[in-house]
Amino acid sequence: METWNLFKKSAKRAANSALKETSDAADLAGLHIRLKALEARRNEGYEALGRLTYRQLKTGVSQAERIAPVIEDLDNVRTKIKKTNEQIEKTRQARDERRLQDKALLSELEEIAYEIEAEDAEDEE
Repeated sequence: METWNLFKKSAKRAANSALKETSDAADLAGLHIRLKALEARRNEGYEALGRLTYRQLKTGVSQAERIAPVIEDLDNVRTKIKKTNEQIEKTRQARDERRLQDKALLSELEEIAYEIEAEDAEDEE
């Protein structure tokens, strides 16, 4: 009976792990969406910077007052992109570690199932 209880506990851990895997997939998808939005914002900032620089060079009129906030926003967006990439990497590493644990858990479940079958066979004899 102890083997059966161990099997139930291990099965519950496996179910919880599967739930966490689904959660990680959703988290990663959300982070990738955020990353793409930040990259689009960064590209828009570079375009604005290019237009202002072009205007300054073409006309000879300083655009420094308009360029400074664009550069500040670009710096902020680049920082957010870096942090988002770090979050993606941490989430992937945690997922990979859990997958290794899941493999060990599945091996444990198979071993326990084999023991239960062996106990059942002994009881039938």
